[in-house]
Amino acid sequence: MDRRYIESFLSDNRNLIRGKCLEVGDARYTNQFGGTKVKSVDVLDVRSTNDHATIIGDLQKLSSVDDATYDCVILTQVLQYLDDAAAAVLELRRILAPGGSALVTVPTMAPVDPFSPDVQRFMPIGVRNLFALHFDSAETSVNCYGNLLTGLAYWSGLAQEDLPQRAWSFNDPIYPVIISIRVTSPKRSTDEL
Repeated sequence: MDRRYIESFLSDNRNLIRGKCLEVGDARYTNQFGGTKVKSVDVLDVRSTNDHATIIGDLQKLSSVDDATYDCVILTQVLQYLDDAAAAVLELRRILAPGGSALVTVPTMAPVDPFSPDVQRFMPIGVRNLFALHFDSAETSVNCYGNLLTGLAYWSGLAQEDLPQRAWSFNDPIYPVIISIRVTSPKRSTDEL
């Protein structure tokens, strides 16, 4: 269920998936939505066993990545696994090139992941506050995806195909399934060049 919303968000923002990109786990979404606008893509993972990873590191302290490196960072359903999401947001700010964007999604009340220890869930105001620590409001867009019906279906373990098409026709901010965050690093002023 959440993948449908994630892919809708990324599709709506595909113009930002360009240049040098970073994605966590694999480059699936960068390749799917970036196309020929992507010049190169790095894959970040904390696990050295991930054959797709080009960078082994922790987003909470990503010392192996230089400042202002990426034009786009795709971070879907990752922050819930981190002990310090604020540190990860600070690292996003640091590694984004001027004018670069991060496309982030987080769960609200997703089922607990039995294979990886997820430590938190998010709500719209909390997400705004989290990103406001390092990005100003003009740089940040927060949106909710989902509604009561798709949420109940998701939490019950149903698939997208189990719901009628009209179930996907609206997003209710009172019953979000996921939250999307789009942040953009400010472009350098001519004084900084």
